[in-house]
Amino acid sequence: PSLVVAVGKRPITHPIRGLIGAAPQVAQGRFGQTITAETGDEIEELARQFNAMSVQLSESYATLEQKVAHRTQELSTLNAIATTVSQSLDLDEILNLALDKTLHAMGIEAGGIYLLDEDIGALSLAIQRGFGTKALPEIERLQVGEGFSGRVVESGEPLVVADVASDHRLTRKVVRKEGLHSMVVAPLNSSGKVLGTLFAISHDHREFTDQDLELLTSIGNQIGVAVENARLYEQAQQAAIIEERGRLARELHDSITQSLYSLTLLAEAGQRLAKAGDIDRAREYLYRLGEIGQQSLKEMRLLVY
Repeated sequence: PSLVVAVGKRPITHPIRGLIGAAPQVAQGRFGQTITAETGDEIEELARQFNAMSVQLSESYATLEQKVAHRTQELSTLNAIATTVSQSLDLDEILNLALDKTLHAMGIEAGGIYLLDEDIGALSLAIQRGFGTKALPEIERLQVGEGFSGRVVESGEPLVVADVASDHRLTRKVVRKEGLHSMVVAPLNSSGKVLGTLFAISHDHREFTDQDLELLTSIGNQIGVAVENARLYEQAQQAAIIEERGRLARELHDSITQSLYSLTLLAEAGQRLAKAGDIDRAREYLYRLGEIGQQSLKEMRLLVY
């Protein structure tokens, strides 16, 4: 009887020992552990469920690692752009960095940035990647409400286009010749205003996720702040130039006015002395007239310079 019991319980205890040994391994993060049980009862079902759980945990962990790596890249992209925006007022440098980082993070080869000229209500292509030279003259300018970027500026909302070639909103047919397919566009927002668009477009079909849209929108907001800062800086420079010109004009006016008044007095005094026959003193006055005239000319040249 003892021998029969020992042999009979082995198919039961062996898989249980395997389960006991594998469970701590899975708990420590070593996924993919499996056990074998061919008992034809609940033990075998338990082993099957354990194996399924182990495989699922392994797949979930791999997916989580990919998501973490992707998210880390996105945060690195946002941080690099934010650093450049906070340290530089060179708009070209910011736009180039932002577009390159965006395309790299999304794994897309083509894209660009449109900036809005509010005075004429039109978009100008400030920078692009992946477009041929023949296509650029056709896409470098859009009216507000025209095409995909024009509609985004008009609505202020991001836009995803599954197939640009077959979309009725496409206004520039040259895009079809470029072989472009899926597209995502985000507005450049700052202080409640839309200052342009940031877009990425692929040559193959691409399903843009909510995460892609969130990344593009975040970058668009940072670029919008950079564009507004650059414009404010330019306005401040223009104001400073106008103020400096006004100051110089006032100095020029005051300086020359005094000199001309002195010249007038000396000329009148010289005329009186000449009429009175005092030629020597009249000659001195003429000499003083020449000195003041030369000095006035130097001051005027200096201020104009």
